[in-house]
Amino acid sequence: AEEARKLHARVARGLWCGTPWADGDKRGAASAGPGSDVHLIARHCVNGFTYLSVSPSQRDTLVVCLASGRQALAACAFADAYEILSALVDASPRAFGSLLDMDEELGTEFAGLLALAAIRTTKYDAALEALDVVLSRAGDGPLTETQARAHHLRVLAYENQANHTECLEEGRRVLERLGEGLPRQITPELLEAEISAVLAAHPTEADVMRLAEVPIADDWRAVQALTVLACMQSVAYLRDIPLCTLIVTRIVNLIQRAGAVPQSGSGVAFFGWIIAALQRKYEVGARFGAVGVILEDRFPDNAYGRMRALSTYGLVAQWRLSNEQVQAIVREAVELSLEYADYRTYSYTSILYMWILFASGTSLQSVIDYYDQPVLHERGVPMMVDSMFCIAATAFRLCGAESGTPPRKRPSDALSVALPLYGATRLHHLAVGYLVLEDLEAALQHTLLYRDDFLEGALGCTVYYEHFLWGGLVFAAVLHHGAGTAAEIPGYDRAAKLLPEYVTCVTEWARITPQNWGAQAKVLQTLADVAVTSGDRLSFLPDLQRAGKSAGDAELPQLESLVWRAMAKISCRYRFLDACTSYFSHQSAVALRSWGCPVSVGVPSSRPQRTLPAGGGNPP
Repeated sequence: AEEARKLHARVARGLWCGTPWADGDKRGAASAGPGSDVHLIARHCVNGFTYLSVSPSQRDTLVVCLASGRQALAACAFADAYEILSALVDASPRAFGSLLDMDEELGTEFAGLLALAAIRTTKYDAALEALDVVLSRAGDGPLTETQARAHHLRVLAYENQANHTECLEEGRRVLERLGEGLPRQITPELLEAEISAVLAAHPTEADVMRLAEVPIADDWRAVQALTVLACMQSVAYLRDIPLCTLIVTRIVNLIQRAGAVPQSGSGVAFFGWIIAALQRKYEVGARFGAVGVILEDRFPDNAYGRMRALSTYGLVAQWRLSNEQVQAIVREAVELSLEYADYRTYSYTSILYMWILFASGTSLQSVIDYYDQPVLHERGVPMMVDSMFCIAATAFRLCGAESGTPPRKRPSDALSVALPLYGATRLHHLAVGYLVLEDLEAALQHTLLYRDDFLEGALGCTVYYEHFLWGGLVFAAVLHHGAGTAAEIPGYDRAAKLLPEYVTCVTEWARITPQNWGAQAKVLQTLADVAVTSGDRLSFLPDLQRAGKSAGDAELPQLESLVWRAMAKISCRYRFLDACTSYFSHQSAVALRSWGCPVSVGVPSSRPQRTLPAGGGNPP
């Protein structure tokens, strides 16, 4: 082993001589281009570290490893970056202590680079250990830029680790030292004042667009404050909506005051989502969302910042763009998050992407295939993967057991309980599955069970409106089934009470975004009218036919099938419409099969013992 290390040292000296950065400039290696031998030299220097004294020295090894790590991170080769950087730590007699004693400035930069590589490879403890060493040597003096950068990386590590409490607390501490502290008590009056100030400064679309033209921030305190706030915002959204609202308003104000930095655009996009979701200013929210992406695109080589902004813009774009365009935005965010090994953003955007796939009438098998990606289960945030499991499991059940292997075993139930939104998402998709499979009692039970958590946690998300659509469809189906019979489904009265509220919500949403929700609103409104009528349901067949065509034109086979099913239930009450009943049932099954659901919907068999009176009359 000793002879091998000596050989590595001799090879390192041979490679070092004659290179552009062998002149002793401590940052010379940083200029080495991608075609240089920097990675090869770094590996030999590390392996022969104890036998290096001059040309290259041990300090030169630190320089060349920094250059190698920078290049690897820039190329998204995170595992390679971590391997070479951590190898130098292991080779040093006192690990980080030796490197910091060798050169405090370069050693601190090295620790930050290693921490970033560790975060990108999900080695969060290693990242925090490296940062703790740097910060432990800082003392109690004024905060320096280097220390602020280390604190920011700690916030980033906690964010990616899904350690929400520490992420927010660490962020608060460093913001306080940067002069941008956040109050502990956040009142509605404070939030209203903060939001109003931002909106007053940007009253028109042109004013919002000018936000994309602010200078680039050059004050390091503002730069670090913005990057810390950007890390905190999505965690705050999951844990504390008032805090999230305050954070994104502060981001917009700070950009206006001090300029923009990479990743600050995601805060602008998040502000757009907040004011749209909480204040129903949908058009204004979409403007801020678009500007957030434009801001990130101003910075060269900033695909990571674009990814962060797109992951939020996917939420607000639905108010302006078509579902197909929104799906493309979210898909790009998913792909970029994988490229940059940001598995938290990948998990979050994957949930959004699966929601869109499931709701847009895309084949059920594509939903299952997306969930079955190995990387999702190896690197995804467990509580988010847990939520996605239920979407995939529902899709699998609707596809039929013969379609293949069931989705992977889901994570612990306790994880989704930690955040009500994810637990409610499970129940939502189960309710959808039960409705399609005509188990109305189970569908109603699950819809009512998750209602409160869903409304509290999903406000502004696409799936929030999906809840109102499918909840309304469940209520309508229950009322249609139970009207005039003694065998009412448990919860019938509550379904009757809630149905008008759900129809109103979906109708209002369709008014705001008709390109995406016009067909859904038409289907729900028509089925609700059928369900609550005390008159002759037979007269609704033309309206139902038009609603079914609307769903078919919008390529929403799951909704089209429900309309055909309702038509079959109506016609089955009259013997002279037996042929129509068979046709309607067949069309319902055809629509389901086009979705990937081979469920055979049989001809309804419940029929009164009498036929329609000659002079007309109402069926029971």
